[in-house]
Amino acid sequence: MCLTSMPSKGKNMQQEPGVMQTRGVAIPTATGYQVMEGKGALVNRNSVFFTFGRGISLIGDGFYFSTLIVWITFLTLTDAHTPAQQAAAFAKVAIIQAAIFGVAYLANFLVIPFVGVFVDRWNRRTTMIISDFAQAFLALLPLGAFFVARDAFLPTIYVSYFLLIAAQGFFGGSQSGVLQVIVARKNLPQVISILNVLLGIGGVLGALGAPFFFLAVGPLIAIVVNAASFLVSATALLFLRVPKEALHPYAYRQTDASADVSNSVRRVFKDLRHGVRFVFATRILLGIAIMVVFANAGAAAINSVATGFFFANMHADPVQGVKLLGLLPAGFGVGSIIGALLVGIFAKFIKLKVLALVGILGAGLGLLVMASQTTVLSGVLSFALTGIFTGAFNVSYSALVLKVTPNSIIGRVVGVLVALATFSAFITAFAVSILVQVDNPATNPHTPFPNPAVLFTDIFIIAGILVIVASFVGFAFVRNVKEAAAEAESVLATPAIAVAGAVGTLAAEEGLV
Repeated sequence: MCLTSMPSKGKNMQQEPGVMQTRGVAIPTATGYQVMEGKGALVNRNSVFFTFGRGISLIGDGFYFSTLIVWITFLTLTDAHTPAQQAAAFAKVAIIQAAIFGVAYLANFLVIPFVGVFVDRWNRRTTMIISDFAQAFLALLPLGAFFVARDAFLPTIYVSYFLLIAAQGFFGGSQSGVLQVIVARKNLPQVISILNVLLGIGGVLGALGAPFFFLAVGPLIAIVVNAASFLVSATALLFLRVPKEALHPYAYRQTDASADVSNSVRRVFKDLRHGVRFVFATRILLGIAIMVVFANAGAAAINSVATGFFFANMHADPVQGVKLLGLLPAGFGVGSIIGALLVGIFAKFIKLKVLALVGILGAGLGLLVMASQTTVLSGVLSFALTGIFTGAFNVSYSALVLKVTPNSIIGRVVGVLVALATFSAFITAFAVSILVQVDNPATNPHTPFPNPAVLFTDIFIIAGILVIVASFVGFAFVRNVKEAAAEAESVLATPAIAVAGAVGTLAAEEGLV
């Protein structure tokens, strides 16, 4: 059974002689449809429309999440007047924030692996458009609960955010395949850099603007604006001009399998196994997976207590500090923009794997520095420094995954990586929320932590150590591999691979070591 995304003429099909290549439009190659290098390799009609729509959506995302956190913090701190009440409120906000991240991680872990299978089967642009419409609807649900059934407000946030992340998973899984066929592979680091810059801009604008926006007009406008941003993204996708075979490679693969329901179910799980095998049997992807797992565990710990850390460790005023709540994520966002831009520049001269290793090591060291900060100014600066390295790591490893993975299996590969990463993040967020709840000095006189600040500091230190360990493990796996695309068929056709023993051999056979 042929799994490479080729038209029926054969896997080694190239552009037909005498057929003029359209600027920036993908043509069939041995590893799937690709945009050729030269004019239009990076900047073309498709990439411009895609980036515009995605940029608006990412900025809306930044406002939406920041508004949720400010909204919850405002409601929680409103009735906290005494120092004891405020300390308890800090811990409560940390618990709620950890729960929000927890449901996001759980959605990724439960849904994304299967998302990868389906987005490799479906038309990827159509999937993204439907996902945008679904996210627009889901983003509005907390408003309904707040105005109609206040007691259901928090549960609605948890449920709607779970579903929102699941819908984003369909978009993200499809996006990887679309990016591979709207820019040349050589330019993937640049386009990933651009998207991460837009993500950072969205985070910064949301972090800085959402608190003031919320306090001035309430949650209604901010939530509605984010919902509208998804519709802009969906509209932009309609203007892409990409061959249908490139957007829907599964429909054009050679297969003689019957279409009955039981066989279809078996094929779904078989495709999922293929994705898992490809990740674990390709050494560079396995190294990336290990780094991302550890890095996401560290990030989950920090994300879960960031708001509590802001008030308890940096001594922000519980009342006026709500207006400044976005300073830490804004500092991190500015840093991530710088890191993304630096990778976009240096990827032309330095290997992506080197940039990824430097990024994750720097992020771990940055977390250790963050743990000792006691003022808002120093905290913002340390968050910005960590953001630079984190942005560099995210862009580098994401571009590397797209570069070494065939288009026909990219959805499943991304799904496996996201599932592994978010499972570790979910476990970490859950553990942190339990730790904060059980060992909160405001409610537990027997806790070993004298105050919440010490508890939050220790969490930051542990997170930093985890990320540093990930950098050394990643180095051991990727130091001798080449940044070249493997063909999925030869890996997936290899029978019964013992991952622990044969990973290096198989990677060598694929030209990756």
